[in-house]
Amino acid sequence: MNIRDFQDSLDYIFEAETTAFVWGHAGIGKTSIVKDYAKKKGYHFFALYLGTQSDVGDVLGLASFRRDAEGNDEATRFATPEWLADAVKYCNENPQSGAIIFLDEFNRGRRDVLNGMFSLALDKKFHTIQLPKNCHIIAAGNPPTDEYYTTDVNETALMARFVHVKLEPTHAEWAAFAKESNVDSTLTSFLSEQPELLEEKRQHFELPVKVDRRCWSKVDRLIKLNTPQHILKQLMLGIIGAERLVAYEQHLSRMEKPLTGKEVLDGQHFDRLRAWATPGDTKASLLVSTCDSVLQEMVELTVDLTDSQGDNLMAFIQLLPKDNAFVFIQNLIEKRSKAFAKFSMNPRYQDALVQTVQIAKGRMPKGIAA
Repeated sequence: MNIRDFQDSLDYIFEAETTAFVWGHAGIGKTSIVKDYAKKKGYHFFALYLGTQSDVGDVLGLASFRRDAEGNDEATRFATPEWLADAVKYCNENPQSGAIIFLDEFNRGRRDVLNGMFSLALDKKFHTIQLPKNCHIIAAGNPPTDEYYTTDVNETALMARFVHVKLEPTHAEWAAFAKESNVDSTLTSFLSEQPELLEEKRQHFELPVKVDRRCWSKVDRLIKLNTPQHILKQLMLGIIGAERLVAYEQHLSRMEKPLTGKEVLDGQHFDRLRAWATPGDTKASLLVSTCDSVLQEMVELTVDLTDSQGDNLMAFIQLLPKDNAFVFIQNLIEKRSKAFAKFSMNPRYQDALVQTVQIAKGRMPKGIAA
């Protein structure tokens, strides 16, 4: 994901109340990119470098004892670490703004430190402290290649809590940064001619995506936020992985094809029909194409409909928006479908058929018995 898409995606990630894990090689600007986003949004930026923390208490807060009236130890409690207390205080005092806690060098942290990050990443909860809604978490780390010394974090319990993002700034984005930073023109012109010399070639790596049932809830929230498709696809890649994303896209491609007449009469894929006929989100072209296919099937039938086919045809007509249903029935009559003529005279369907037409137009088309 390039810088622009990543920064745009953060609005949706935060609104969906989930947590991004930004992966990228050293020196590409992960920290400065997030810091720049925070500045643009008016958020306060708090960076915590987990790889440099040698004392668990500095990160998780030191333990102390709560005592009763007689001074006896009653329970263990943890002092709120300063980095968290400052962020919470800022968010509470600035409800129209917010804060980003940037957990840098995440996969360089000690294992006991990372264990304390579980509930923070999933629920924005730290011990008994619930972070304000306007306090956001972003984790970042270097890829688990032999170029870096990292802690093994490749487990479902931890990795499934994140939306994984592979940050890959383009050369054009670097050029724009260089121009803004007044980098010498001889350097920018040289690197524009030979962009491959901008940095060392790095090892390829795959995102450590792990999937559990909660991942699908993340995807669902992003879909319902109307996340732009080019961003949604990249975020889904970091939530459910490439294999599931491809399968989902294949499923969508099948859903976006109109049904054949045979499929409708056989009662197949009515879940798609219901989705296409949803008020406010009607897929008119798919419904019309499906009606045309059913019409053709009915015209070509040389035998009467079976009971199950009749039931499916009636269910199809009732699923259609009423105007579509009226036009569909009119077309069946005009095409002189013998199968439909017998269907319309069947007491099993007659009342429902007439009622559908009456609701749509307040009258019955010629040829349908009352």
